[in-house]
Amino acid sequence: MTVAVENLTDRSGEVSRIHDVPFREHLPQPLYFRSAQMPKNAIYPRHSHPWGELVYSYSGVMEINLKDGHFLAPPQYAVWLPPDVEHQGLNRQAAVHCSLYVSLDLCGPLPQRTTALEVNPMLRTMLEYLREKEGTCPSNPAHLRFLQVVVDQFAEGQQVGSFLPSTTDPILGRYFSIYKIIRMTIGH
Repeated sequence: MTVAVENLTDRSGEVSRIHDVPFREHLPQPLYFRSAQMPKNAIYPRHSHPWGELVYSYSGVMEINLKDGHFLAPPQYAVWLPPDVEHQGLNRQAAVHCSLYVSLDLCGPLPQRTTALEVNPMLRTMLEYLREKEGTCPSNPAHLRFLQVVVDQFAEGQQVGSFLPSTTDPILGRYFSIYKIIRMTIGH
């Protein structure tokens, strides 16, 4: 689905790989799920599309850059991108992630702005199931109903804000890690 089209070198001399987005004009069905293994320093080009996208990382951290913000999707969060939001996806370390594309007419219950959403244990299990079954029945009515339940669960889920802090500084990184653990422990 996703094909590397070019290699770049970042400031540290590491090779970055640009990956093309799988759909540009239209979705093959109203709800579409896909997963991908991304090597270190993989980048999706800046783009937008007329459908929404839920981005979840099974392992590693996906970063989503917007014109006016930056979101992180570690395994405890997903990022919701409403239709027509210009974004760029990347990861600094190897990651396994998925996208659930949601056609415009099914986006109504989801947030109207880009936001991070909590992924509860049931949603995590549902997403793992989808990854295991990927490609076996994409247009099966039961599969599409299951995808709709996943969308419904995200729509009812906890929004956790518009920014999750990050840093490459080792000292600040320890403080951010402690901060995230405290937030998860007390539920804020």
